[in-house]
Amino acid sequence: MTPQSTDSGPVQSSESFRRCLGTVAVTAQGVAAIGLTGTAMVNIPQVVSLVGGRTWICYAAALLMILLVTETLITFKKVPAAADGIAGYVRDRFGDRQGSLAAWTLLLGYAGNALCCLTVFGLYLDHFSRRLGFGVWPAAGFLVGGLLCYTLARRDVQLSAMTMLGTESLSVIVILALCALILLGRKDPTELLTVPEMLHPFDTLQKGMMLAILSFVGFESTATLGQETRDPLKAVPRALRWSVWISGGLFLFWAYVLGVGLEWLTIDQRGKSNALILLADQLSSPVAGGLISLGAFICFFGATLANLMAMGRVAFSLAERGYLPAKLGVIDARLHTPANALTACSLIVILVCCLLSMAGLKATEMFDSTGSFAVLGFLVCYLLVAITAAFTRGALAWWQKLLPLVTAAALAAVSVSFLIGSWSSQRSVMICFFLLLLAGAVQTWTFTPVSSSSTTPETST
Repeated sequence: MTPQSTDSGPVQSSESFRRCLGTVAVTAQGVAAIGLTGTAMVNIPQVVSLVGGRTWICYAAALLMILLVTETLITFKKVPAAADGIAGYVRDRFGDRQGSLAAWTLLLGYAGNALCCLTVFGLYLDHFSRRLGFGVWPAAGFLVGGLLCYTLARRDVQLSAMTMLGTESLSVIVILALCALILLGRKDPTELLTVPEMLHPFDTLQKGMMLAILSFVGFESTATLGQETRDPLKAVPRALRWSVWISGGLFLFWAYVLGVGLEWLTIDQRGKSNALILLADQLSSPVAGGLISLGAFICFFGATLANLMAMGRVAFSLAERGYLPAKLGVIDARLHTPANALTACSLIVILVCCLLSMAGLKATEMFDSTGSFAVLGFLVCYLLVAITAAFTRGALAWWQKLLPLVTAAALAAVSVSFLIGSWSSQRSVMICFFLLLLAGAVQTWTFTPVSSSSTTPETST
């Protein structure tokens, strides 16, 4: 494929990406894709409703699991990250077809995560608007949020990165303020020092740990910006670590403090989507509930933007190699972004959200279904990358050889546990996912890629 050099119009070459991002901006992508405040608003209350004061233990175990995955990814630090993110590591080791299959699973994961985040954005936008005295039609929230995210993602990668950094910072400050209210308003001075009992029904504790693990998915999206990073061989590994440590530290603190605060609510209230809003209202702060709603939909806006950016780049990479329509594999010469791929991905996400809402699904049902879909995509991709790392060539220390094996075994156990635990409630979602995965596998192994050599990412020196 011969790159075209024009001043305007599309350019079909990954070299047309603009290398302009530093470590902080790339880290913002990973943190935003995780959706820090989203975990505080949705996941932590659900875990508290299951295991109570043991919530922080679930998040400590989840952080250990994700650190294994992170360190496994960093074994590929000498491989320049490309637009297909961590799927590029599989392609570098096993070839184009296997790498494109991994990219397909990653594309499904980002699609599910974007749907999930946009759904909850609409939900909390409605919560906030109702506090101001008017309601918002759910589909209007999807349209407004989706189109704004698309506009930012298409226009400029630096602007998008700074927007994600700003939205996450503001929403984190709001949750930290709520934690301060809990610390100041605790009913018993020794309440925070109480060590929870370790005994608990295994299946309930297992569900809590699964929710905690799933709170971290999306951190690997930092790698999708590798070709737009000034020094990807250094910045991407650092961003992977930073995004996990930042989110993990906040999750552990929030799980402990918010766990204490949520215990003040009734059992029915703890698992609701507005549990933190109810808690803020109970703390007798006249504006806290409104600020929590504001922080939530700001956070989910940034998370939707991050997942759309990653989804668009993975779709661009697949199209560039011939596995998706060629028009998606072009870079806008003026904006230096995969504009066509972002347009297609944004339209699909907005349309599916609107259709699910018009079909009568509640926001919580949409969140559970799309979240489960996303998790399947990420778990499969993580597992493929861990298996790839086990076959990495070169002189490695014993722990570097053992790490991917341990990670692959842990991921396989988590995947099986997730499938067994979710099959009865999410059977249709899982069938849909595996059908799409099969379609991607057929596409990958049936069609001949356009070129492998012409699309190899530029190596940073």
